[in-house]
Amino acid sequence: MPEEEPEDSRVANFLSRNATFAETYKPAPLFTKLLANPPVHPRITIISCFDGRVDPRKFFGLQPGDAVLISNAGGRVNADALRSIIILDDLLVVGTVIVVHHTDCGLVHTSDESIRARLKGRAPEKAQEIEGMEFELFKDVHQSVRHDMGIVKVSPFLDVQVFGYIYDVTHGTVEEVKI
Repeated sequence: MPEEEPEDSRVANFLSRNATFAETYKPAPLFTKLLANPPVHPRITIISCFDGRVDPRKFFGLQPGDAVLISNAGGRVNADALRSIIILDDLLVVGTVIVVHHTDCGLVHTSDESIRARLKGRAPEKAQEIEGMEFELFKDVHQSVRHDMGIVKVSPFLDVQVFGYIYDVTHGTVEEVKI
């Protein structure tokens, strides 16, 4: 049996903060109650990058319940993000999807080839599988927003308004992108 790894002090700190949070926690309504009394207005869903500098709650001044947030590498509208939006639309009706990418994104600073090389170093036995992997990287943030907005717009499974923005991590501003 492998030795247990020592607890990461950062994780221990998260757990300590959770204990403090739980002391005054007031639970949100159960999902079954939400489904029985759906909101009057269709939901807004925001897909953005998981980069810690990018927090739509802050730069759009959101309050709890204003929007559903989906985060992934680059804020890409990929198969999983689209699946999440479709499920949310089925449960609670999505009226608007906002795609947010940002300046100085890590996806601009790497390549499929460099990621594949690192993965092959970790799992050389999976080289063939790794060769087929796509990481949805981009070089032009305006084009990536337009591309992802287009994916939502042409989905036969959604009937939503789509907006796109680029968040500037240096200035805290958003720039609208149109298709």
